[in-house]
Amino acid sequence: MNATKAFFAAEWQASAPAWPRWIAAFRQQTRCATDLLLELAAIEPGMRVLDLASGVGEPALELALRVGARGQVVATDLVPGPLQFCAAEARRRALSQLYTLHADMEALPFRSASCDAVTCRLGVMFCPDSVCALAQVRRVLRRGGSATFVVWGDPSQPLFDATLGELQRDASFRAPALNQLGPFRYARPGVLAAALEQAGFHDVRSLERVVPWPWPGDALEMWAAWLDLAGPSFATAVAAVARECPDPDARVVARLRRYQQLACTDPSAVLIGVAGRA
Repeated sequence: MNATKAFFAAEWQASAPAWPRWIAAFRQQTRCATDLLLELAAIEPGMRVLDLASGVGEPALELALRVGARGQVVATDLVPGPLQFCAAEARRRALSQLYTLHADMEALPFRSASCDAVTCRLGVMFCPDSVCALAQVRRVLRRGGSATFVVWGDPSQPLFDATLGELQRDASFRAPALNQLGPFRYARPGVLAAALEQAGFHDVRSLERVVPWPWPGDALEMWAAWLDLAGPSFATAVAAVARECPDPDARVVARLRRYQQLACTDPSAVLIGVAGRA
C-alpha cells in the first residue's frame, strides 16, 4: 500500500470506534446521495453488483434490496473496519445476498466481465490512481454493464461553506482544493464524465443536483459527529485553528444553526452523479 492509501486507511480506521454513536443518523443524512446513485444505476432484480468504498454500508444495503434474493451485492472497502457495520446490518435485515470484502478499487479481485453493475458513492475522489480504478471497473463489467458514481459538487455549497469554509476564514486552515485528491476532486461539472469517457465508457450521463442533507439533531450534535468521523488529521487542523482564533467550533456551530429547524439541521448539499456503460 502506498503512502497516500496508507494515510487514508489510517484516517478511516481511526474513526471506526465513533461509528456506533452516529451510524443511524449518518444513514438518514446521506439518504439523498444513495437515492441519486440508485436513480442513475437502474439496478434490477437478479443483478450482480459490485459496490466500491462501501464504508458502513450505504449504498450497498439499498442495492441488496434492489437486486433481491436472486441477485448479489459485494460491498468492498480499502479499510475492513467499517465493513463490519455493513455486514452486521445485512445480517440484521436478513440480506443474505450481500457480501463484504476488503478490497482496493485499483486492484479488484474479481474476474473480468463478472458484474452487471459497479457503484461508488462519495468514494472515488479519494482514489490515488483513478485512471487505474476506472480501468478496473471497466474490466470487471460485462459488455453493456453500468458504472455509476456520486461525488461532491461545488465546495461553496451550504454544507461545506458552513464547516470547512468557516474554518478557512483563518489563515492556518486550508480546505481541500478543486481537481486535487480529496473530496472536491470531481466537483467541477464534466470532469468525472470526461474521465469515464477516457476510460472507454460510452453513453456517459452526468447531472448536478442540490439535495437535502438533514442531520436528525441540532447543529451542535451535527458538528460533534463531523469531528468524530472526519479522522485525526482533521482534528489536528481544527486544533491548529483554535491556537490562532478563539473557539472555531462555536463559530461553525453558529453557522450551522442557520440551517436548524427544531430537531433537524439541514444545510443542503450539492452532488454530481455520473453513469456510463462498458
